Amino acid sequence: MAEAFIVDAVRTAVSRRAGGFAAEHPADMAAHVIKTVVGRHDIDTAAIDDVILGCLDNIGAQAGDIARTATLAAGLPESVPGVTIDRQCGSAQQAVHFAAQAVMSGTSDLIVAGGVQKMSQYPDILEPLLFYILHRASAVIRDKKISQVFKAFFIDEAWIFLKNPSIQKYVVEALKTWRKHNAAMVLSTQSLDELRRSELLDVVLETCVTKIFLANPDMDRALYRHHFHLNEREVELISGLVPKQQFLIKTPELAKVVNLTVDSKSYWLYTNDPYDNRKREQALAAYGFEHGLEVLSRAVVEA
Repeated sequence: MAEAFIVDAVRTAVSRRAGGFAAEHPADMAAHVIKTVVGRHDIDTAAIDDVILGCLDNIGAQAGDIARTATLAAGLPESVPGVTIDRQCGSAQQAVHFAAQAVMSGTSDLIVAGGVQKMSQYPDILEPLLFYILHRASAVIRDKKISQVFKAFFIDEAWIFLKNPSIQKYVVEALKTWRKHNAAMVLSTQSLDELRRSELLDVVLETCVTKIFLANPDMDRALYRHHFHLNEREVELISGLVPKQQFLIKTPELAKVVNLTVDSKSYWLYTNDPYDNRKREQALAAYGFEHGLEVLSRAVVEA
């Protein structure tokens, strides 16, 4: 069996959502990378057997066969084909795997493989998907066969997608009616501005009678007092909360600080801090799952 080698690799710079590359078309960005990596080497571009690109959600600006579009935009011969694959977050990695398999099998000699994804245009791309998920969730929640089971639907940092009128309708209906079906919609955000931009702030404040505030010492106090009807004492409590250990529950009847006490083993089981994730991965690799958690737990206790 033939061996496969990665000859070279390049990528574009990374920018934030709606940042410096927001106006660039994803096909043009992919074409720039293809043209650059091919241009570094003295090869006959007509000898390229294929261009394989992974692309998460091939709709919107990424619709069609973006690999083929990028290949032509890069100036490669029309005889060079291009194929796009979607394996969600593993799309680009799968493209490289397919390229290596083709070389190792002897069916190809030279392939350009990689991935392209344009996050700035994802609100338009993902709104149909979010609409479908909400539609399916609504059907499950109204299923009388599981009415005795509590159902929770979480939307985390998805406010930018909620400008779609159809999605707004689903969310408003859910906030007002799902409790009758033993279900709840949980909305979480780190920014009051995101709530306001979603145009759902009034509905959220009206229907979400229970609100949970995390530690936020730098919050705009006047803004929080006005929108969430907090008194000065409640604002002081929020600003003084210990991050990851305390939160404030606010209902029409009371406001109470809750202390989150977690035993050391549970902490290492559920933590999602980058530093902790690294330590846990190392411990589990060295000692196995059960013993690894014990080692981490003892280290916390001894410290």
